[in-house]
Amino acid sequence: MLVVSGQFSNSEAPVAIKKEHTAYAYNLWNMETIGENNRWYLRQAAQSAIQEKMRRLQAQADQESIFSFKPLGQLLILSLGLFKITFEADFEPLVVVKGHSTCKVKDWGGAMSVELDVSLEANYYSYTLGCFEPLLEQVELENGEYRKWNLSCIVKKCPVVVSNDAANIMQLLGAEPSSDADTASQSSVDSIDILENAPPLYEIHLTSDDKLQLTLTSSALKNFTVLSEAWSKVSDDMTIRPRASSPLMIHNLCGVNITIRGRKDGSRMGPAPEFSLEHEEKQALKLDSGNHRNKDRNSKRGLVREASLRGSEIADAASISVQIEGYEEIKDVQIVQAGLYIYGLVPAVQRSTRREVERLTLKRQITYMDRLKWQLANMETTSFVRNVLVEVTVVRSSKTVTIRSPLDFHNKQRSPVRLWYSAPDDSTNREMVTVDVKSFEVCKIEPGEKYSVPLDAQICGTGDSHHFHISPDKDGYSPSFPPQTASKLKTDGHCFVANYPARRGGDLEPAHASFSMQSLDVINPTRLNLQNALYHTISINPPVVVCNKLPVTLRVQGAGPLMMAHDVPAGERAHFTMLDPASLPCLILRIINYHDMGFDWSGEFTIDLKKLEQNSQQFVTMTASVNNITNRVTLGVLAKITDGLFLTIYSSYWMVNCTGKLLHYQGLHDTSEILDPPSIQQPMMFSFLHTDKSKQKLRIKIDKAGWSDYFNIDTVGSSGSIKSYDEENDCYYEIGVTIALSTIQLTNIVTFYPRFQVINELMMPISVRGDLKYDLTECKCNKVTPFWPGDDHTMVIKIRQGKPTMAIPLNTTQQTVIRADASSDSECQFISVVVFVDVRTATTEIRIGAYYLGAAPVRIENLLYDSSIQFKQQDAMSHVTLPPNRSILYTWDFPDKKRELYWWVEGDKTNQNRRELNPIDFVKDHSTNFVYHDLISQRHRKAQVVSFLDGLQRVLLFTDNADIASRVGQEVIKIEQSHLLLELCFPQSVGVSLVDNVPQEVSYIQLDSSGAIWEKKLKRRDRYKYLPCKISEQLEEAFNSDKEVEEFDDHNFDMRIKEEMILTYPDNNSAVVRRTYLPALWFQYTSSESQTNLHLKINRIQIDNQLTDYTFRHVFYPIAPPSHALAEQPPKPLVEFAMIKQPTAVEGDLEQSVLEHYKYVKTLVQEFHIKLDAGYLLALMNFFKVGVDENMDIEKLELEQLQADLVHSRTALDDRDWGEEGGAPVFLDQFHLSPLKIHMSFSPENNTDTSQTQVQTDTLALYLRSFGLGLVAINDAVLKLAYYDATGQLVTQAQLQDRVLKHYIHQTLTQLYAVVFGLDILGNPYGLAQNIKEGTKDLFYEPYQGIVQGPREFAEGVVIGMNSFLRHSVGGIVGAASKISRSLGKGLAKLTFDEEYQKQRARRMAQKPSHIGEGLVRGGKSLLMGLYHGVTGVVVKPVEGAAQDGVEGFFKGVGKGLVGAVTRPLGGINDMITYTIDGIHHHTQIDEKILVLRHPRYIQPDKILRPYNTAQSEGKYLLGELTRHNDWNDTYYHHSLLTRKSTFILTDHRCVLSEYDDVMNQWKVEWSHVYQDIEKIPSIMDNGICIIFSAYMDPNAGMSKFFKNRRKKTRMVTLPSSEETQIMVERLTVRLRKTSKKRFQKQSEEGCWDKCCRCL
Repeated sequence: MLVVSGQFSNSEAPVAIKKEHTAYAYNLWNMETIGENNRWYLRQAAQSAIQEKMRRLQAQADQESIFSFKPLGQLLILSLGLFKITFEADFEPLVVVKGHSTCKVKDWGGAMSVELDVSLEANYYSYTLGCFEPLLEQVELENGEYRKWNLSCIVKKCPVVVSNDAANIMQLLGAEPSSDADTASQSSVDSIDILENAPPLYEIHLTSDDKLQLTLTSSALKNFTVLSEAWSKVSDDMTIRPRASSPLMIHNLCGVNITIRGRKDGSRMGPAPEFSLEHEEKQALKLDSGNHRNKDRNSKRGLVREASLRGSEIADAASISVQIEGYEEIKDVQIVQAGLYIYGLVPAVQRSTRREVERLTLKRQITYMDRLKWQLANMETTSFVRNVLVEVTVVRSSKTVTIRSPLDFHNKQRSPVRLWYSAPDDSTNREMVTVDVKSFEVCKIEPGEKYSVPLDAQICGTGDSHHFHISPDKDGYSPSFPPQTASKLKTDGHCFVANYPARRGGDLEPAHASFSMQSLDVINPTRLNLQNALYHTISINPPVVVCNKLPVTLRVQGAGPLMMAHDVPAGERAHFTMLDPASLPCLILRIINYHDMGFDWSGEFTIDLKKLEQNSQQFVTMTASVNNITNRVTLGVLAKITDGLFLTIYSSYWMVNCTGKLLHYQGLHDTSEILDPPSIQQPMMFSFLHTDKSKQKLRIKIDKAGWSDYFNIDTVGSSGSIKSYDEENDCYYEIGVTIALSTIQLTNIVTFYPRFQVINELMMPISVRGDLKYDLTECKCNKVTPFWPGDDHTMVIKIRQGKPTMAIPLNTTQQTVIRADASSDSECQFISVVVFVDVRTATTEIRIGAYYLGAAPVRIENLLYDSSIQFKQQDAMSHVTLPPNRSILYTWDFPDKKRELYWWVEGDKTNQNRRELNPIDFVKDHSTNFVYHDLISQRHRKAQVVSFLDGLQRVLLFTDNADIASRVGQEVIKIEQSHLLLELCFPQSVGVSLVDNVPQEVSYIQLDSSGAIWEKKLKRRDRYKYLPCKISEQLEEAFNSDKEVEEFDDHNFDMRIKEEMILTYPDNNSAVVRRTYLPALWFQYTSSESQTNLHLKINRIQIDNQLTDYTFRHVFYPIAPPSHALAEQPPKPLVEFAMIKQPTAVEGDLEQSVLEHYKYVKTLVQEFHIKLDAGYLLALMNFFKVGVDENMDIEKLELEQLQADLVHSRTALDDRDWGEEGGAPVFLDQFHLSPLKIHMSFSPENNTDTSQTQVQTDTLALYLRSFGLGLVAINDAVLKLAYYDATGQLVTQAQLQDRVLKHYIHQTLTQLYAVVFGLDILGNPYGLAQNIKEGTKDLFYEPYQGIVQGPREFAEGVVIGMNSFLRHSVGGIVGAASKISRSLGKGLAKLTFDEEYQKQRARRMAQKPSHIGEGLVRGGKSLLMGLYHGVTGVVVKPVEGAAQDGVEGFFKGVGKGLVGAVTRPLGGINDMITYTIDGIHHHTQIDEKILVLRHPRYIQPDKILRPYNTAQSEGKYLLGELTRHNDWNDTYYHHSLLTRKSTFILTDHRCVLSEYDDVMNQWKVEWSHVYQDIEKIPSIMDNGICIIFSAYMDPNAGMSKFFKNRRKKTRMVTLPSSEETQIMVERLTVRLRKTSKKRFQKQSEEGCWDKCCRCL
C-alpha cells in the first residue's frame, strides 16, 4: 500500500513586471542608431549559436532516424495484480484508490512505446457513517454485477525533426519570399513542412471506453478541503507524530453509574472487556496493544480516564453493551455510524417481579384481581418508560459516544440560571414524600451551557407528572410561574414565563424568560414501540432580543415610567430580560444626535404577537424635527417568535456619498428631501414612503443643481450613471451609482461616486481641466480627486507653469503617453506622462503616472538599405522622416483624434506605397510584404514590415533583409516541433452525481458524445470533409441495415469492408467514407520550447434535477441547431476552448521583465437552456453549505459583517482601496469570448422541506426579490449577451477577471426586458414574438435554400417553410394562452389557503399531457375533483381545523371551506382549459425532445452510498410514482418488470402490481396487498408465482364487501423468466418472515427459507 501524505511545492508564480518609472527630459523621443549591441536579432554571436545548435540537433536526428527508430523487437510485460493508494491527512485516511494494471513496453532502446491498461475504483471515507463510499464508481454490467473502471494509456516516443532553413517560416505568415529566399532549394521548403507536421517527441494518449461516473457528496468535498489544507501546510519535517486524539471516547451523562462491555468474539478466550463510568466521567480508549491495564480506576468526576484494552476490542467494535445502574443491560448498542440512537430502559427489578407475578397467576396461587391491584400500586414503575439516548459523533477518525437522557436544557441567556423541577402532587412521587416544598433545585446552568437532565430526574416522560421551573442565579427570586411541562411546550412551540421576587416591595426587578423546544428525530435500532422517542432540547431564551443592524447606535426602551433605556451599538444584540412581550405594548426607539447633526430620530414600535406571527416583516416610522420641518424615515423590523421575541432593526437603504459635494435625496411622490453633506463619514439611512415597489424610485441633485431623472435602486449588482444639470454654471454633473447587497442581506448599499476620478501617481502635484469654461482642479500626489469634465468628456493636464497638454478622450478604455511641458520659473523641462483611462459602468478611473519602459504605443525601426520611412497621424499637418538604420519612439500627436498612422517610403510617388495602419496593427503580431521604388538604384525592391513584441515594447520593423525578417518571424509565430503532447479523450459519457447529507441525490450532470457523423476522404490529402445532413441520414440508415451494398438516390454504398467503405455518386465518382462521432470530452495539451497550447472540447452537457418534487426536470441542456445549419456543416461542440501561450517574452531591452504572453485565447459556447426552481436552488445551497456553519459564533459574525459594511461604506475617496490590482501582468494578443444566447426559465415554487434550511431560504428569497423574481414565473426568456474582446491589452489576471464579470453582469442587466416580457403571467409575449419571427424566417429561407440546389429541393423547402411557419405561429399563440391560464390557476390555488392542495396541484401541473386525448381526460378529472373538493371542503375543513387548533381552528376552517367552495371549482375549470391547451400545444412543438439521463439514485435505509444500481433506481422511481396517488410511506425492496407496461413491486409493507395507463400517461395500481394478508409462502408455478391472500375484499362489491365478500383469493404473477421467478419468491419470502416469523415458521416451500437466510 502506498501512502501519499507529503508536501507538494507550489509552482512559482510569474514575477511581476518591474516598471522602471523614469522622466526623460529631451532624448526620450529622439532618434537613436540601431546596432548589434542593442538589438538581439542583429547579434551575430546569437545567430551562430542558434546555427550550431540546429546542426547538432540535425545530426542527432539523422542518427536517431537511421539507427534508433527501427523496430527492435524488444518487449516487456509488467502486471500488477493489486495496488492501493491512500491519501491521508494527519494520519487519517481520506481517499483510497484501488486497482490493478498491465503494462507493455516495446523497443525501449529506440522508438519506445508503452501500452498501459489500468482498472480503477476510488472511494472516500465518510466519518459520519463510518465507512467508505464510492467516489469513482464501478461500471455496472447488464447482469447487475460490477467491475472496475478501465483506463488506457499509450505513450510514444518520436524522432527529432529540425529545419535548417528558418527563412521559409515567413511563408507561414502570408509573406512573399525575398530575393534571397527565392533562390532557396526545394529541400528547405520541404523541411519546413516536415517541421510543421512533425509528431511531438513524446505522445501520451489517455482514453477509456467505459462511462466515467463520479459521485460527490458534502462529506467528499469536506475530505478534499481537509486534504488540500493538509498538503499546503505540511513542512519538510516528515517525522511521524502520534495521533492527536483517541479513536474512541465514551462519555457518561446519565446521572448514574454505567458499565460498558465490549462485544465478545468467538476467536478470543476469556470474557469480554468491560469497565465502569461514573456520572460526567469520560473514558478514552487507546490503540496500544501492549498495555492491558486501566489507569486511575478511582478517578474523580469530571476527569478523563484513559484505558488500553486488549487488542482495542471496544475501540474497533461495531457495537457495545451498556449496563445502566438500576436498569437492565442494553445489548448491541451500535457505534459504527454517527447519529442519535434511542433505547428503552426497563428497571432491573421490574421484569423479574412481573414474571413472578405472572407465574403465580398461572398457577392460580394469586387471583387476577390481586395481580391488577399490584399493577395499580406500581403504576409508575410499570407504565412510565424511560429512554436513554446514545449520541455517536465523529470528528475525523476520533469517535465520541455520549450516553445521556433524551432531554437537554440550553441556556441562551447572558447570565446563569437555576433549574428546578416539581410534581403537582407529592403523593405521586415517592422521592418527595418527606419533602415539605414542591419545587426542588436541580442545578445551575451557565450561559451558553447545555445541561443533560439525569435519568433519575428525567422530566420529559410520557405524561405531565413533572414540571420544571427556572430562576435567576440571585437570591430573592422564586421559581418561575406558571410551571411548564415538556409535552405542553412541545404542543405550544414556545411560551413566555415570568420570575417574580420572593419578597414583594424589594429592589429586585421582575425577570422574564422564554422557553422553546426543539425535537429531533432519532434512530430506533430496536424498532420497539417506544413512547416519546425523540431528542428534545429546551432552550432558555431571553424574552426580548433586539439586534441593531443600523450604522448608528440605537437606544431602546420599553413603554412605561419605570423602564430604563439601553443603548445597542451598531451590529450588536441586547437582551431585555425585564420586558414581557405578552404585556408590553410597544418599544420606544431613538437615535440620539444623528450623525452629529444636532437632531434626534424617535419612533414607537407596537408589539402585537398575533400580528407578528402572521407577518414577520414590519416597519416603524422614525421622525425628526429639523428647522421646524418634520422628516421621516422608515426602518424595517424583522420579527421572529420561535425563541422569544427576536427583533432585527435595519434600514432598507444606506446612501453613501463619495462625491465630495452636498447631495439631496428625494423619492417619487415625496415632498420632503434628505440632505447628505460630504462631512458625514457614515452611511445615510433612507426609505421610501410608498410600500408599492413600482413607486419606489429615487432622484438626486448636487448642491444647487437641478434634479436628475428618477431611477430604481432595488436591483442588486446593477450600476450606471446619472446627470444633474446646473443652470447657473451651464454644466452637467455626472454621478456614478452602484447598488450592492450588504453582508447582513437586508440592506441595499447605494454608493454615489463622481463619474470621473483622477489618481495622481506622479511625485509632483498637477492640475486637470475639462472644458475651457471650467477652472483647473488640483490633484495632489497619491490622492484621488473627483473630476467634472463637462459634456465633451476630455481632459487636459497642466504641470507647474507649463502649457496644458493636448486633450485626452475619456470615453473609452485606453492608455496614452503624453509629452507634457513641466517648465517652471527656474528651468524649461519636458516629461513624459502615462495616462491610463479605465471606463467602467459607474465610474471612469484616470491614472496619471510617470513613463516606464515599454509604455510608448510603438517603436518604429528602419532597417531598409538606403531609403527613409516617413509617417504621420491622419490629422497631423507635418510628418516625421526616419533615416535608415535608425529607430524612434512614437506616440500620438492628437490623442482625441482618429488614431490612424500613415507611412510611406521617402521619394516613392506611387499610391500603393502609401499604407494606412489601423490601431490593431499596434497590438497584434503580423507581417506584410510591400514593394517600393529605390531612388538610388532606380529599381523596385521587395521589403517587409513586421510587428512584434520586444519585452513590453511594441516594435514596427521595416526591413528588406529576409534573414532578419525570418529571425523575427520565428519569435512572432513559433514553428517548431513539440516536446510533449498529452491527449485525454472520453468517447463515452462522463457523469457526476451530487448527493447531499439527507441523503438524497440532488442533481446529475452528464457529458454526452454526439450521434453518428459521416465524412468523406479528400483526394491528395489525409483529411475528411463532412457530408450533408440528408446523405448522412441515408448512410446511417443503410449502415444499420443487414445489407452489404445499398443503393439510394442513384448512390451506391459499399459496406463490405467496414474500415474502407466506398460511396459512389451518380457521376461514377467515388469516395472513401467513414463513420465517426464527437467524444463527450476531449482535451489536448502540447508544449514546446517556447509555447504551450491547450484545446478543450465538450460536446454536450445536460443537468437533471433528481429531487422528488420538482418543477423542471431538466436544469441545463443545449438547444439543437436548426436543420438548415446542419445541412453543410457538422455539429459543433457545446463548449470549445483554445489557447496558445508563450510563458516568457523574448530577450529584449528589459532583461528583468517576465511576461505571460497569450497569443490566442478563444472560447465558443453554443445556445443553451437553463431551467431553475426555488426548491432546486435551495437543495444546491444546502449541498454546498451556503450560509450555514453550526460551529460559528453568530453574534460575533454579525458584528464583523456590519463592521465590514461600514468600512466598505467609508465616504472619503482617499480611504478607499484604489490601488492597482495585484497579480502577474499578462499580455493578451487575441482574447475573445463568444456571445451567449441563453433561454431562461424560472419557477418560484418550492416543494421541499425548508424547516432545516431557513437561513438559505431567506437568503435566496432576498436575492430573488432584488431581481423581481420572488413571486412570478418566467418561461423561455431569451437573453442575448454580447461577446467580450480584449485584443492587445496588458492587464493583470485580477483585472481581467473583474472586467469579464462586470461585462456579463452589465449585459444581463441590459437584457432584463426579455425577462419581464417572458413572465408567464403575461403569456411570455417575448417568446411569442420570437416564435413568429422564426416561423416567418423559415417561410422564406427554406425555399431560397432549395432553389439554389434544384427544383426538387425548392418544393421541399416550400413545404418545410410553410410547416415551420404554422408550427411557430400556432404553437406560439397556444403556448402563450397556456402560460396565462397556468398563472390564473396558480392564483386561484393560492386563494384556497390550503398549502397541501397547492403542492398536490403543482405536482399534477408539472406533468404536461403528451397528446390531446390525455389533455381532455386529465382536464375532465381536474374539473370533477375541483367540484368534489369544493363541496366537501365546507364540512371537512372546519373539522380539520377544530382537531388542530380548537375553536379558533374551527372558524378558520369554516372560512377556508367557504372560500374553497368558490375557488376550487373555478380552479378545476381553469385546469381543464389548461390541460386541453397543453395537449394541443404538444403537437405544435418542434423542439428536440430531451430524455431523462437516469432515474434518481436509490439509497438504502442505512443511508450508505453504494454504486449506482439501475434496477433498484428504476423500482424506487416506480414506487415514487405510485406513492404520489396513494397515501403510502413504504420503502422500496425489490421489483420485476413483467412487461413494458406492467411491473410487480415489493416494499417493506406490501406487494403491488401496477400497470401503465396510456390515457393518463401515468402508472396506476392494479392491486396491492400488505404482507399480513398473505396466508402462506407463495408457490412457484410454470409461468410465475401463485400468492394466496386472506381477508380479500372485492373492489367491485360495493358496500356489501364489508359483510359478505371477505374470502380467500389467489393471485397469479407471471414473470419473464424462471430465474426471475426464483429470485422474486426468495425476496418475497424474506419479507414475509420479517413481517411474521412465527406465522411462517413451519412453512417450507421448495427450500425457499434456507435460500432467504443465505440472502440475509
